Amino acid sequence: SSEFETAPPITNTTDDGIRYGRFDHETLEDETFNQAMHAGRLKDLEMVLVVTTYGWPPRFPLQWIERQPFPAFVSTKVQGKGIHSEPWGNIGQEDATYFRFITMFWDDLPERIVFLHGHNIAWHQEKYKMEYIMRNICYKEHYYASVNAAPATRHPKLGRKNEWDILKKYWYKLGGRELGPFPKNGLEEKCCAQFMVHRDRILRHPKSFYERHLREMSDKKKSYKRNMNKMGKDVGFDLVLFYESIWHVMWGEKPKINMDRKYGKCNDYNLETKAQPTLMNKNTDRCLKKLVHCPVPLCQESPKCRAEVEHQATFIRPAKPVPTKKGLLS
Repeated sequence: SSEFETAPPITNTTDDGIRYGRFDHETLEDETFNQAMHAGRLKDLEMVLVVTTYGWPPRFPLQWIERQPFPAFVSTKVQGKGIHSEPWGNIGQEDATYFRFITMFWDDLPERIVFLHGHNIAWHQEKYKMEYIMRNICYKEHYYASVNAAPATRHPKLGRKNEWDILKKYWYKLGGRELGPFPKNGLEEKCCAQFMVHRDRILRHPKSFYERHLREMSDKKKSYKRNMNKMGKDVGFDLVLFYESIWHVMWGEKPKINMDRKYGKCNDYNLETKAQPTLMNKNTDRCLKKLVHCPVPLCQESPKCRAEVEHQATFIRPAKPVPTKKGLLS
């Protein structure tokens, strides 16, 4: 019989009913993740955040991890943090982090993984803080979903020609047959490489597929620094743009995602500040309402989480009504 048949379940609960506060900012260790990892039971976790970071202290403060209900694995570009340190240092941007996690835990992947940059606030999230998204994400309804709000289009006749040339250059060279036919009519999805994906979508490719991509993004001979002036001239940066455009296809989605149908087209309001409703996005194309409308019970049951939400609400001004063709959207 399996040694885990009588083992206690991996849970997120603490004295106040939730896992909040179980992330150590000095060691970058998450107690729930460690418990599952050492027992060989990551596969039993419903969802795990994989967070990339660099610099010490981290370039983006990570306190928000304590204010959302899922365990996290933080991968840093600095050395001296054990399993959390990427051996190649500060190269490869988020792509190296994502591929590293997949290959490192290939035989014990959590059911769903959210791959993140590490910031709580970013322009491509509009006013959707990452902690808010994680407290309200409808993760059980999706096998793949972006957690960014801003849309992006890659098309031969739209945008920068260099970007399209980069896609054509590496589609078969790096993707082989795994990515399917080249999308000659373009790609459409939310931008900027933050997303949730189910384990089954990851396992549709062999481990060697991800190992190949990890080698490409952890090569110390390449420069991966973002520089739009070097687009098409700098292999490392070109690869960053390439992966940023094709993640959703890698995970089994069509090249062109109907973003209105998947995420909504709306002016969305904060679910947690009903007394003083706050606007999350002014541009209706930057809506996440269909993805972010399911309050996670763990958060509702935690006194610590409820106190944090109530505290944040006191510092937010009510949103101004949004004009529509029929008047004002209240």
